[in-house]
Amino acid sequence: MFERLLAKLLVFWLPLPKAKKKVLVIRLRSKLFAMGLKKVKLGRDIRFEKKSVFTPGSEVGDRTKVTEIHVFGKGKIKIGRYCRLSWGLRVHTSNHDYRGDLLPFGEGNVIKDVEIGDFVWIGADVLLLPGTKIGEGCIIQGGSVVHGEIPPCSIAGGNPAKVFAQRDREHFERLKAEKRYLSHTEGW
Repeated sequence: MFERLLAKLLVFWLPLPKAKKKVLVIRLRSKLFAMGLKKVKLGRDIRFEKKSVFTPGSEVGDRTKVTEIHVFGKGKIKIGRYCRLSWGLRVHTSNHDYRGDLLPFGEGNVIKDVEIGDFVWIGADVLLLPGTKIGEGCIIQGGSVVHGEIPPCSIAGGNPAKVFAQRDREHFERLKAEKRYLSHTEGW
């Protein structure tokens, strides 16, 4: 909220057409969100739509668009390049240790980092559990609960998420070789 208001105030006085002001507000807001992320390695041309929360040591690859993400726990997340992450993405990177000396669980944590490959598209309201690995080119259906490993170019969804289709791998590789990437930086 603060970032959006500040960006609008900074741009308000500029003698620019309305469309250019809107693009500038988006860029400034995204930069302000990124400035608030401490101890997170950020690639080039990342766009944040809403305020997001990461754990220290996390990474976000080049040209990734993050609508909204909240990372919980003591582990970290590694997000690849050219990803699209929709709103309401929650990522857990640690869990309570049920093998501890207390009930219902011990005082310690089991830390398992989460990895998202390049060119991944994740729909709205997805939950990624500790240790999840999503392969390159995957599509995760909105509302899914993902645990374990999703193979590259898979389309998965549900609770628990299961692979129900595959992308055309040959088509995917051709588009990748031709560098035909969706751009969120047009007009930047």
